[in-house]
Amino acid sequence: MIKIFRASSRLCVNRILFANPATQIPGRWGRTTLTLRMSYDEGQTWPVARVLHPGFSAYSSLVVLQDGSIGCLFESGGDVKKERYQHITFARFPLAWLTQGQDLQGLHMK
Repeated sequence: MIKIFRASSRLCVNRILFANPATQIPGRWGRTTLTLRMSYDEGQTWPVARVLHPGFSAYSSLVVLQDGSIGCLFESGGDVKKERYQHITFARFPLAWLTQGQDLQGLHMK
């Protein structure tokens, strides 16, 4: 979980980002569907959600990079039991990717 402060990013409100495997299917041997979520109200609601990795996924860590983009390091794998968590993956994306260009609080400070 990370918090993007409005003062450091020129945004009008703070954002909290959270990542977790959103699905645990009984009999499928693990967690899948690494999903990123974003809150505009200090975690009261999570109106933005986007799948980063549809396959097996586990422990993750988020970071705001120097250029303002977001980084996510996570355990990943394929779609079969033997490939559950064979890789460590790093994904980098702009905030606009998460919101699909439709940031609910889209105004920036001047």
